Amino acid sequence: KYNLLLIKEIKEWNKKTNLFGENLTDYQVTEIAIKLNKIIEEVEREELDLDKLDIIDDSELSNHKQQILKFLKYFGTGWQNSLDKNKHYISPVKCYNQIVNSIIDSLSPLKEKSAPSDCNYPVIIAGSTGSVVATTNLINAISKIENNYVVLFGLDKDLDQENWKIIDEFHPQFMLKRLLSALNIDRQQIHDLEFKQFKKSSCQLTKLLSYVMLPAFSTDRWTETNNIIGYESITNLQIIETRNDFDEATIISIAMRQALEENNKSCALVTNDNKLCLMVKSQLKKWSIDVNDSHNNSLNGSEIFNYLLS
Repeated sequence: KYNLLLIKEIKEWNKKTNLFGENLTDYQVTEIAIKLNKIIEEVEREELDLDKLDIIDDSELSNHKQQILKFLKYFGTGWQNSLDKNKHYISPVKCYNQIVNSIIDSLSPLKEKSAPSDCNYPVIIAGSTGSVVATTNLINAISKIENNYVVLFGLDKDLDQENWKIIDEFHPQFMLKRLLSALNIDRQQIHDLEFKQFKKSSCQLTKLLSYVMLPAFSTDRWTETNNIIGYESITNLQIIETRNDFDEATIISIAMRQALEENNKSCALVTNDNKLCLMVKSQLKKWSIDVNDSHNNSLNGSEIFNYLLS
């Protein structure tokens, strides 16, 4: 219904301005609505306001761009007014922001020293980089409460300060860097988690991964690894180059089968490549190997979660 209302608004605006032409088809309106919705969601995700487009000086813009800017300015006011009239309509991003903000409000009593004893259970947030402003605010609220924890997975503490400063939005550490800046926390203040039942990666291997991810401006320092990192620390690390995705999936499948059959061990494939994951599963299925796939599974869809609830 939200998208249908957006399509209706675009049609009415086009009748007034003829910005998109007289013969605008339903398909074209839908395409415009999809693209416009992405812009609106991005603005809402950053908790910005389209009304601020009014401060843009469009005197030097072409007529076409002026018309587009005028159209976006309209949606800064007219679209919000339309949503206010139809109170049952709300964008998914704004709904998410409201839910997160309500959680932040519920945590506020825990900041008080006089908080009741039944509020002393720790709140833990893990795996988030605060890519959404509302999530950053939630992480900030949790970090300020005693006995609560924020787990920053994969933070590079080995990268020198000079290179840390020049990390841009294309670097894997950028979101964590932005989050720490928003929290006003220095990277070296973050403590490492250690568990006796888990084997910790060697310091030299961690340094190697840090060097691999050096910003492009500093890749000339890769030669330093010969003097800093000993070969004994990477004896179990292998690099295999393949011609295509199929060969990659085949080699991974064989390695996993070998670990299961010959060494009688369990093994895991960690990847965010959905295509590769499906190809590996398909290969293993040919050998009657069942895979416990948690890729893209939500918590309430996991077997363990449902077992605990039963």
